[in-house]
Amino acid sequence: MSDVEGCCNECLIRVRIAMPKHEWPLTFDEIATITNAWPRASDGALVTWAMWAADGLDYLLDVDDQTFGHWPRRLHGYPHEAVDLAHVRWAAASAITTLDLCAGTLGRRRCPPRHDGNEYSLRDFDAKYSKAVQRLALLTSPERAWAVAATTDPDYATVLNARHPMVHSRLKRTLYAGTEPGRPHERRTGFPVGPGQSLMDLRPLIELCATLATRHLDSFMKMIAAEAGISKP
Repeated sequence: MSDVEGCCNECLIRVRIAMPKHEWPLTFDEIATITNAWPRASDGALVTWAMWAADGLDYLLDVDDQTFGHWPRRLHGYPHEAVDLAHVRWAAASAITTLDLCAGTLGRRRCPPRHDGNEYSLRDFDAKYSKAVQRLALLTSPERAWAVAATTDPDYATVLNARHPMVHSRLKRTLYAGTEPGRPHERRTGFPVGPGQSLMDLRPLIELCATLATRHLDSFMKMIAAEAGISKP
């Protein structure tokens, strides 16, 4: 047990217990049973990949805790900045991937194939764009409601604010200086990605990414279960 500002193995254990692996409303086998009954079973291939992308965010939360959830931090010789940026890039990209794979499933089932051969993404169903309105009209009412809920979720905008620059450019950041050891996840990196470019610290941003992916994949699974006549609470 460490005597550094109350940080000890129990701190780490408490944090990690608070973030258990999410229990999805459908198992892998149930997803397969539902999607294999669709006219084109291959249309459901992206659903399990969405689940694995979201599960990867639970894994990231665990890895992030093992690295930053205690003092001294376990960076294994890597620069603090490299690890922080890798984790936020992983989180933002995986969250958007989860939603895009759900949207890709809708695109496979309801929309004509794209000329470039790529899958549809959630942006293709965002009513802010004129062509998306036409695609939304091709969806069933529950599917349309799912797409609208996902694209208008304020957390979706926040995650996009992190994902786009982290993948294509660079993201402004706020660094915290200090000479004393901090508590778990304190004094890491802040990013201006919240509403109105408000600052979000790295750990809450990673947690928000995981929550966004979980919330909308949960509702997507319940939607396809309901279509198959299966009730999920």
